[in-house]
Amino acid sequence: IGQAPQVTNVIISGSQSLHDPFSFDSVDGSGSQLGTVPVGLADTISIVFSENVNVAADSLYVVGLRTFNLPELAEFSYDALSHTATWRFEGWSLGDQYILALSETVTDEDGNWLDGEWTNPAAITTSNSAVSEFPSGDGDPGGWFSFVMNLLPGDANGNAIVDSDDLDILLNNYEGLVGAEFTQGDFDGDGDVDGDDLNDLLANFDWDLSAIIVRADFDGDYDVDAAD
Repeated sequence: IGQAPQVTNVIISGSQSLHDPFSFDSVDGSGSQLGTVPVGLADTISIVFSENVNVAADSLYVVGLRTFNLPELAEFSYDALSHTATWRFEGWSLGDQYILALSETVTDEDGNWLDGEWTNPAAITTSNSAVSEFPSGDGDPGGWFSFVMNLLPGDANGNAIVDSDDLDILLNNYEGLVGAEFTQGDFDGDGDVDGDDLNDLLANFDWDLSAIIVRADFDGDYDVDAAD
């Protein structure tokens, strides 16, 4: 009965960060989805739905695709007015590519399952009309929402690679800014650029998350399922 619920946005924030939340509806539909999320100490995921839904803490699975990191759920809430579910996790390996897998068993008030299908870009350079834009789905009820994002402290210029260009940005702003942004070298979200941020950069130096790599994804569809 009626249209199935869809995902209309993903927002990433940090519970201990001075940086503004990052909204993915500004970069959907292209490889820009894989640009590093510019939020220091990002630990919170908010998913916005097209209508009021029945969603639970265990509806969302978060997995690091390179390190197999499994952050632990610390807090969950749902705001019926804004149709937004929010999960805060602890134990992140900040320096990884994460898949956010939202179960299709999320339902609306009529019992329709989530229409969640999502086509991720293969790389940050991807320019392909097949890459999904919000809202999610294929028009039919049922379908997991599997969304890939990059968390990479040290990547000041947002290209999903930590290299000398990022180091130059950090050094140019070192101990010289108040209210610094991630893109200026404040990777821990405390508003300044200092030795802690330099350590974050060095810890991830030469990390390259500019393309999706899913181990055991033998059919190249960026998930691991029965087909693989």
